[in-house]
Amino acid sequence: MEIRIIGGSHAAIACATRAREEYPDARIVIYEKNKNIGFIAQSIPLYLSGNTNFLKMSSYTTVSELENLGILVRTQFSVTDIDMTNKTFKVVDLVENSESEDRYDKLILTMDSYPSLPLVQGEFREKLFIIKNYVDAERIKRFMRTSRSVIIIGGGVIGVEIAQLMNNAKIETTLIHASDNILNRYLDQEVAEDVQKTLALRGIDIVTNSVVTDIKEETIENTNIHEGNVGKVISRVFTRDGREFVADGVIYATGFRPNTFLASEQLELDDKGAILVDDYMQTSHPDVFAVGDCATTNVTNMKNPTYVPHVSDAIREGDVAAINLLEPKIKLNKSQGTYKLNFDEEMTRCTSYDFTSNCLDLFIDIKGQYI
Repeated sequence: MEIRIIGGSHAAIACATRAREEYPDARIVIYEKNKNIGFIAQSIPLYLSGNTNFLKMSSYTTVSELENLGILVRTQFSVTDIDMTNKTFKVVDLVENSESEDRYDKLILTMDSYPSLPLVQGEFREKLFIIKNYVDAERIKRFMRTSRSVIIIGGGVIGVEIAQLMNNAKIETTLIHASDNILNRYLDQEVAEDVQKTLALRGIDIVTNSVVTDIKEETIENTNIHEGNVGKVISRVFTRDGREFVADGVIYATGFRPNTFLASEQLELDDKGAILVDDYMQTSHPDVFAVGDCATTNVTNMKNPTYVPHVSDAIREGDVAAINLLEPKIKLNKSQGTYKLNFDEEMTRCTSYDFTSNCLDLFIDIKGQYI
């Protein structure tokens, strides 16, 4: 059996290793456009907060470890087109700049997600950052070494955690959020307001009910004699209510969208563009499965599948998909839809809640209920 996996995410690795156990004679190939596989995005905040062992903690497996299991891993290969009728797809070797075609009996899509960048106008050269992969982490780390101020757009889990990190690094931090309170998709209003007040006490400037409409970068004369007479690039952020904010750079933390462009015309999608899957991780095509951040998730107490990208769900989905490739055997248990927001010990002392650990583990669900 020819098994092909598009994407080298957590879900892909879980699926490939389980498929090897289930189908020892199958030929399994993973295609990943980046150099690394299984990148752990949750390691980025740890790296930005000072952990120097980033290479080790940023992935939990290697290409050689997978190939020792008989799984072929092709990194820096980009899949450009899929023909699900004929079970073929085109792939480009990004190093050699050559195109070839491959075929499959069973296809698993683990194409991950991409940062949600609202449709704002602007010219971005070097001071706009996203939080997704290894390169992004390196760029932000370099920015932190030389910058004194930052604007973070988005007051969800990622935005709040990064805002705290920047504040701890003595970088003047402004957090802009479109809704009434930060974390509004995750917490009840009373709890969200308490967290917001605590962050404000730490010195973070939180701006709510403000929608960003434009971002501009411009070069100004550098008055710092220690840095020479070179021009300094700054960022200007404009909002719908006529306000303007200036900082050394901008970090977008407005969430993620499913990367489903290759499948959008051949598979059923939900209203957010995620691939609809059943309890067995099967798509609307019988020989195509989808797992991880490009697929929907069944959540406890929710009637319909929804888009809730989360690493623990992705790993379970990959495992279940592999088991069900030939026939439906095991259903995926519904997700609880919970997240963990890490606050440091100093932040814990500022809150009105009694936690005894060294960090505040705030578990929150997608319906906005504090649990």
